[in-house]
Amino acid sequence: MILQQPIKLAEEEELFKCKDCNEVKESSEYYYSKVRFYKSTGLPTRYSYCKACQIIRVKLHNFENKKEIQNHKRIKAYGISTEDYEAMYKKQKEVCKICKHRRVQLGRSGNIMALNIDHNHDTGRVRGLLCHKCNLSLGNFEDKVAYLLRAIYYLLRDRFITLVSLK
Repeated sequence: MILQQPIKLAEEEELFKCKDCNEVKESSEYYYSKVRFYKSTGLPTRYSYCKACQIIRVKLHNFENKKEIQNHKRIKAYGISTEDYEAMYKKQKEVCKICKHRRVQLGRSGNIMALNIDHNHDTGRVRGLLCHKCNLSLGNFEDKVAYLLRAIYYLLRDRFITLVSLK
């Protein structure tokens, strides 16, 4: 993103010309920079591109750099790179660590979602890769072993009652 001042056309009207679409627009049609300021006034500078062009430029940048952005997010959130993720994925034989299935889950954009990175919320340690359902289940049990044991007992008790009543 270039942080040059847009071409100002009229001093009193605050009209600027976008460097992408070359349209003349009011100053309110340009985003402010959060890091660059005018030396004379101390006010933030504006981007050289209007808001509409800026949105297109950001989407294009994100699309072209999808893998690098994904890698950065994984490192920031979990401390593992894409290479670490791929190694875990292959070590788990490309299936969920709990249910051993590879459930296809579609994201909002219609793309197939990758397995979720499961981690200990107290220590931050990555435990493995889980499908969406198993990840949600663990989250709903709040990673509490007592809750999981009660759920197992509940299911086993129901099966035992069902077996006894069938005889």
